[in-house]
Amino acid sequence: MIEQCPRNIRELLAKLLGKPDGTYELLTHEKMNWSNGYSFCFEQTSDCYTDSEYIDIVNKLIKYVNSKVYGGVYCGNYPEATFHTKKLELAMEIANKFNQESIWDCEISDLIYNKNYDFTTNKINKGDLYEKN
Repeated sequence: MIEQCPRNIRELLAKLLGKPDGTYELLTHEKMNWSNGYSFCFEQTSDCYTDSEYIDIVNKLIKYVNSKVYGGVYCGNYPEATFHTKKLELAMEIANKFNQESIWDCEISDLIYNKNYDFTTNKINKGDLYEKN
């Protein structure tokens, strides 16, 4: 099920702004309800990347993880490119590589914290990056 990153991924993610926490299919906004596996993202905010850099990272992760890209919402205010795998080791590898605080365990519906997370270098800005003009 390898797909390419939509060129307008940031616009698609912005449409998820305000949705309840969860992982969504990007085009239909159908909420994904996996009973197993792990969901994770890579962002330290999308404004850390140019559009081409962002799309390049998403495409590399689609192939590396063998997952399509979804839209993940956490705390209702920051939709981000999200992936799903059945392999804990793979999800944690990505969390470590991109300094993510946690991944989501779909079976127990809870976070697994990344013990290597360094909050001093993560660029998360909780401001609204998807402001409407």
